[in-house]
This record gives sequence, structure tokens and C-alpha cells, in this order.
Amino acid sequence: MTTGPEAICSRAYIEAGSSDFAFDGVAFYRRDLLPGYCAVFRESRQQLSYCLYIIPGGPCKVGDLRRMHETVLREDPFVSRAVGAGATVGAMKGAPLRLGGMAGTYDDHLLLLGDAAGQIDPLTGEGIQYAMDAAEIAADVLTKALADGDLGAARLRRYHDRWFRAFGTDFAWSARIAALCGRYPGLLDAGARALREGGAPLLAKWAEVMTGAKPKAHFLKPDLVVPMLRSALRHAFAGRAEPDYAAIQRWPA
Repeated sequence: MTTGPEAICSRAYIEAGSSDFAFDGVAFYRRDLLPGYCAVFRESRQQLSYCLYIIPGGPCKVGDLRRMHETVLREDPFVSRAVGAGATVGAMKGAPLRLGGMAGTYDDHLLLLGDAAGQIDPLTGEGIQYAMDAAEIAADVLTKALADGDLGAARLRRYHDRWFRAFGTDFAWSARIAALCGRYPGLLDAGARALREGGAPLLAKWAEVMTGAKPKAHFLKPDLVVPMLRSALRHAFAGRAEPDYAAIQRWPA
């Protein structure tokens, strides 16, 4: 590794029962964070997790993590309302993120996977799906290598080649999409409106791509790109310069 991690994320747990957060998970995209974002997710035993991701391509840098974590939680009208004034929020913890996959994830008697291999999506900062996929590939390669008694770099390169073919090119797509979102925030508004109009079926397809279960190239498939383009064009012809936050403000009672 010759370069440091490009991104960083924070996490703070919110004590169960101290917040009236009404959803399983919500992502919040602020213009000053793009292409990064923050999110609140429900975890086991009704505990909540508040996370903030700083991703390259926007005004925020790695050193801004603590400031943005605390400022957004305290001052953002949507995040603060979602969490609630009475929430008991734990201490912030941060973790560096190496995005997009490393060029070499193998050597003699060595395989790297997950965070260590940089198998983290440049668009979302998440990597659980990719780590599990890489683990399956690594297990298969190691099983055969051990059976043959060969754990040399030349043999273990098969792991690197296989994971790169499986999802490495997806990281390049993610980086391009992240750059577009940072430059043209209206794309996120169009996507949000399209998901609201398309309902659960469209959301399920979108979630498969965003979580890594399906490649990012699926965003170009008609069943995803057409609703988003339709929403973007409708928004443009309506002459609205700002996002419609009405739906965000209508939190359940």
C-alpha cells in the first residue's frame, strides 16, 4: 500500500427507546457532503446507528469528519428531526475507507479481502456484499491451492483475477456515478422522486444495485433508467430549481 485511505466514515449508536425514529433506515444527502451522505439505520434490539460518510469528490475532506458528524446531527433540520431531541447518542467512532479495490490483493501465502483489500464501493462507502463475495472466491481458490500444495503468488493470483472480474469493474462505475452526483445534485432529486413514484418494486431493484447484489451497470437498464429520466425531465420542465422536501417533512406522527 503506497497511498492512504481516500474516504472515512463515522458511527455513533443511539440508545434503544430514546428516539422516535420511525423507519428501518433513511439516507440523507446534503449538498455540502456530496457525494458523501449520512444515514440512520435500525439495528438489533431497536438500537439505531447514525453514520456519516465523507467520499472524495466534494468539498468535505477526511479531516472534516468530526465537525460534520456533530454539525449534521445537531443542526440539519431533517436529521435532527428524524433522530429526535431526546435521543441518547453515544460517542463517535471513525474508520478510514480504502475505496475501489487494490491493484494487488495476493502474494506468497497471502490473500487480502474486504476492507484490507479496498473492496469498498466508491459510491456508498459500503463493502459487506463485496467482502462476502470475495470470501467465497478466496475459499474456493485456497481449497484447490492447498490440495495441490501450492500457495505461491502465481497460483493465488487466481483469487485477484476472479474477484476483479466479478465486481472490480463495478467500482469504476461507482466512482463515475459518485462524481456525477457531486457535480449534479439534481440527479439525486430525480432518483428520489422516481423511487417515490415507482414504489416498492422500483425501490427493490434500486437497492439490489446500491448494495452490490447487482452491478452498477444495471442503472442503465430500461426499468431503472427510464423512470429516473422521466422524473428528471418532468422536474426540468416544471422549472423547479430546488428539491421538493415536502415528502421528507411528512414524518409519521
